[in-house]
Amino acid sequence: LLLDTGVDSEAARKLAELAKVTDLPASRLAVGLDYTRLQLGRIVAEWRLAEENRRVQAGVRERARELADHVAAMDITGRLAFLKDEGEVIAAIEEMFHMLFAPKDFHYLRFEGGQAQSAGRLPTELSRQVDALERDWTWTDSGTGFLLRIRRGDETLAVIIADRLAFPNYRDRYLNLALSVAGVCGLAIENARTYRRIKATEEALRKSEFSLKIAQSIAHLGHWEWDVATGEMKWSDETYRILGYEPQIMLPSHNSFLEVIHPDDREKVASLFGQPQKGSGFDIEFRIILPDGKLRVVHGMGTVLLDGPDPQPKLIGTLQDVTAPEPTEVLGVIQDITERKELELKLAREAHTDALTGCANRRHFLELAQQELARIRRYGGKLSVLALDLDHFKLVNDRHGHHVGDLALKTLVGVCRDTLREEDVVGRLGGEEFCVLLPETGHETAIEVAERLRRAVADADVYVNGKPLVRFTTSIGVSTATTMDLNIDRLLDRADQALYEAKDAGRNRVVAAP
Repeated sequence: LLLDTGVDSEAARKLAELAKVTDLPASRLAVGLDYTRLQLGRIVAEWRLAEENRRVQAGVRERARELADHVAAMDITGRLAFLKDEGEVIAAIEEMFHMLFAPKDFHYLRFEGGQAQSAGRLPTELSRQVDALERDWTWTDSGTGFLLRIRRGDETLAVIIADRLAFPNYRDRYLNLALSVAGVCGLAIENARTYRRIKATEEALRKSEFSLKIAQSIAHLGHWEWDVATGEMKWSDETYRILGYEPQIMLPSHNSFLEVIHPDDREKVASLFGQPQKGSGFDIEFRIILPDGKLRVVHGMGTVLLDGPDPQPKLIGTLQDVTAPEPTEVLGVIQDITERKELELKLAREAHTDALTGCANRRHFLELAQQELARIRRYGGKLSVLALDLDHFKLVNDRHGHHVGDLALKTLVGVCRDTLREEDVVGRLGGEEFCVLLPETGHETAIEVAERLRRAVADADVYVNGKPLVRFTTSIGVSTATTMDLNIDRLLDRADQALYEAKDAGRNRVVAAP
């Protein structure tokens, strides 16, 4: 029997040897220092628990930071679509990159017409990398940052360099986030340049229109048009001034024009308009009577045109007070606003749409979800949401490249649209995370929909150059609105928690929140 105080570390071995020599059974009994031993055991246990909690909290913080990065990126890219000045767009892009990645070195190279417009004081090694850049991105030579090409179609609009990132160990995640916003950045730059060209055109047209009015006023020369088929007549401002009337007092018409002509000249002027034929014209002087009774002599010239699919004659002419100074040259203008209208429609569409996949972006999805939740709380009904996350998405990017990863995200959205109803809403919350809004759908039905969607995703192929290259799966969390859901965040949180349970259980499965 060994009474072990715990002081001699060799005690157990010595007891075993003694028992073997004496061929007697041996046992140990710890005496003394028990309190110390227990305290040390408690400290070790607490330390292990604290380490485990630290690892868990670190994972939670990392997840929260990643979500915050995506939210920040979506907020700024949503604002980008509404900026009309390219300088403001560039400033917003720089603000976003500094906020998300905290690079110590940031450079923005503007390209237009295939040429760099402002390289600034770019270090030689970075300038060399820009010249050698053949794809959409590459790592900097230091390995602590990246070069990112911003383009629309085949045209390069800019190259962004973010180097010496504050946390270079996150560079892969940072690059994925930067690539996800590159399309919106390109659209914002293109929109700003289109808007600049439109404003320049509008300003040129405004100046031309003003010059036309000034020229007409100086020459005291007015013009008019008469559509013979409809009877509609148009007078320019100078025509009104020559005739001595204000636009709000006299409406332009053939009869009102003849009424201001002196009775002795009225018949010969009317005869010119009697049987208009294409190519015919007139050149005549006649008298008019002003509202105050004064007589003026005017010189009229005009020609006849045939207009429209069923040609009808139209008379276009000028009216000049011959007592005025000798006329100068007169120019006409016309404005095509098609491009501006298309830009307005594009901006409205892009403000609500994820640039890569074409589904609802984060902000628009949350707005629709909150509206639907408010509706069922007021009028009754059912509402469920699905939280989706691509399984092992990073492996797809690592093995096949980010281009295939983007195709996988587009394929997922396409499968959702083919599988779900027209009234269901698919939204991209960030990265490979998606949510589906299921109006008028109860808990059990939502689970069935999620299972059907999961199987459809697993059976879908990602095609590259017309050939199937890879398949992927998705984990889905399901939650259904309750009377306790005062806002959409609670509903999404439960779906998100169910999604993580699905991943922890092995992925490629559906888990419903209680």
